[in-house]
Amino acid sequence: SIAFSPNGQTLASGGSSGWADNKVFLWDIAGTVALRSSELECQFPVSSNHTAAYLHHISTVSAVAFSPDGKTLAVSEEYENNRVILLDVATGVSEAVLATPRTNNSDGVACIAFSPDGKTLAIGYYRNLRLWDVSSATLTATLEGHLHWISDVTFSPDGDLLVSSSYRDPVRVWDVVSATEIAALNGHAGGAQSVAFSPNGKTLAIGGTYRESTVRLWDVPNVRHKATLVGHRDGINDLAFSPDSRTLVSGSGDGTVLLWELPGEPETLGAPPQTWQTAKQSSLLQNYPNPFNPETWIPYQLANPADVTISIYAADGKLVRTLAFGQQAAGIYKSRDRAAYWDGKNELGEPVSSGVYFYTLSAGQFTATRRMLILK
Repeated sequence: SIAFSPNGQTLASGGSSGWADNKVFLWDIAGTVALRSSELECQFPVSSNHTAAYLHHISTVSAVAFSPDGKTLAVSEEYENNRVILLDVATGVSEAVLATPRTNNSDGVACIAFSPDGKTLAIGYYRNLRLWDVSSATLTATLEGHLHWISDVTFSPDGDLLVSSSYRDPVRVWDVVSATEIAALNGHAGGAQSVAFSPNGKTLAIGGTYRESTVRLWDVPNVRHKATLVGHRDGINDLAFSPDSRTLVSGSGDGTVLLWELPGEPETLGAPPQTWQTAKQSSLLQNYPNPFNPETWIPYQLANPADVTISIYAADGKLVRTLAFGQQAAGIYKSRDRAAYWDGKNELGEPVSSGVYFYTLSAGQFTATRRMLILK
């Protein structure tokens, strides 16, 4: 596995040269040119203070990824250890180890991706995704739904969506904040091997496996398939867009790399446009920020249209405030312009005191309660 640093001056490489000799190298490539891939090692001299020969791996390095600021390198292991190591790029010293116990759904790490702000690392295991907070090295969410090996994972440019592909089941789209699946994209009969967002966030490219070696383009705002690119004779190993989002590069197991000039307007397939913001089930999400002072937002999602009310209670059960929103359409209400807003005041407009409060969502037949904390 290889990855360029954001400034393009460092190349990270990892793999396996034997079960007891797995290493990760950082190559200083400034001022050098690779004539042939077989000559990579001799053409890219290793900088002595930028070489991470990480010897703690006892299994194959499956993926490497730089954080957006280029200061951290994530290294994943495909088999036995079931972990991702975060390395300081400047020193090669391990900053943290994100380890997950092996289970039927978490057996080996297949792919990794940093969120655009660098705060979250998405890790694809056998049949589930896990989101980790990078600064604290803590697990924040587990996304379940895939039935087979996860092959690739990527964030949308704005960080709101996470897309994962699998070798045999549909590509799945996840809402990052609520950690819920909001769409399943069918198309490739034999599953998908790679996924990539265009830099402008308007197009999602999905590369098929050897069973159907095409690239499908999806119109992201309208959740609609708009084109199929035919030309490869084997699975699509990787996809990359040009900075202006007008050109797509696809690399295949057939040994070819193809450049595609992308179509402009999406094709109309007869189905009306949808929206990513759909919910399979109603749920009440954690407020943010939490703790807070004096205001907070309360996100939720509705599987069906409903009359929505949020009631806020003090720790002793006394009703503090009622937020009535009337009839609302099905969807995900998580952003600040859609989530419920509370200014930290009671029905009389008086600021409430510090402490624990509870909020209850009532939406049709659905009710749920969560806890929040005001600190002043």
